[in-house]
Amino acid sequence: MTDQPITIELLNPTPVAFVGEPLPLRLVIRCPDQGRPTTLRTIRSRNTQIAELDADIFERDTPIGPGDVYRCTVVALFRTTGHIADPLFVVLAGVDADARVVPVPTPPMRVVPSLRGELRASAESICTYDTGTKVDVTLAHAGPTRFDNFRLAIGPVDSVRAGVSDQYRPTFAKGEQIKFSTVVSAERLSLELDAFVAGERIGPVSVPLAIPKVKDVDAAALFRFLEPKKLTRADVRVFTLDEDRTDVRPLAGLFPVYGGGNKYRVEIKPAHPHTQGVKLRGASGVVEVSDMPPDAGIWSFQMVVVSNAVFTTSATLHFDVVTPDGPQQGELNLSIRPQNGKLWIVAVTAGAAVTVKGMAAVVPTVLNPGDLWTTLQTAMLKIETAWDLLQLVSIPVIRVGLWLADQLIRPFQDD
Repeated sequence: MTDQPITIELLNPTPVAFVGEPLPLRLVIRCPDQGRPTTLRTIRSRNTQIAELDADIFERDTPIGPGDVYRCTVVALFRTTGHIADPLFVVLAGVDADARVVPVPTPPMRVVPSLRGELRASAESICTYDTGTKVDVTLAHAGPTRFDNFRLAIGPVDSVRAGVSDQYRPTFAKGEQIKFSTVVSAERLSLELDAFVAGERIGPVSVPLAIPKVKDVDAAALFRFLEPKKLTRADVRVFTLDEDRTDVRPLAGLFPVYGGGNKYRVEIKPAHPHTQGVKLRGASGVVEVSDMPPDAGIWSFQMVVVSNAVFTTSATLHFDVVTPDGPQQGELNLSIRPQNGKLWIVAVTAGAAVTVKGMAAVVPTVLNPGDLWTTLQTAMLKIETAWDLLQLVSIPVIRVGLWLADQLIRPFQDD
């Protein structure tokens, strides 16, 4: 017979635990074949200031006889950092004179700050492309620990289509944030975090991050007329994002902007005196929006107009205003106009198509210009008569026609 009424085996020993993170302990408790019947009274922590033990599923006062095996998983939660050399958790077995305290055979453990517990990760989908989704990711430090040599990597690496996949900070402290944009093809990301505290490495650890769907802003806006009190009043200004910083003036309530990747700065100054924040939302495949550093009472955003249509189109961006009286909403209405270079490319392509295929090719080519150089090369080889050359000279006429058609269409869109 052994001196102890039971033996305890820990199936998942670990040398590292994280403050505030649940640590499951999988136990196998045996009564020796040559032992005496006993009772498993309870399991507890020797020092609850260092670690607590969630043992709700441990069946107290369970009888166990020779050759019997009792299995259970309890959860430890460490409160402080440090090194723990001796077993901290014990099982009380037997009653009265036969009572024994049997330690759970945990190895020497190092308890370190938790990257997962002190950092908060969030993601917002901005728009979608054929190759993936553009996502704004924010990692905020909400805990007390200063992390040194902090590293962040996005996984799986194969899902990153554009953007910085690895980032490094010499220090990352409470209240600081890391914000970045990336285009990914996966529906779920993994943020791989690593850092040092007081010279000791506390990583790497993985934080899963789901990629939300792009919000259908237009669908959400259909119900705003039911709550007119929540519509905000705000001074909205738009500037070109260049050295001139040209002020874009609205026409009939719409800000005229140009597509094809042109960038603008949007400044929103809500009328509410106690505004806490403003969020401007983009339109998938049309306008991309990212935050810029705010000024006192003014929230700024970078707006990239990615739409590149032949004719003027309209778009409505919605913004949310956070106030102590509750959320409010506003709108930024845009008139997205084609670039001059875009119209000339279409005109050249259409003129070349006329030379190759005749006048019937004008409308299909304008709507779908295709490959400019292939069409133009074919047209040059097709020129055999003065009439063919005259058809090729129709390019300026088509360019003027595009401008005129856009002028006729634009008032209907502005309404």
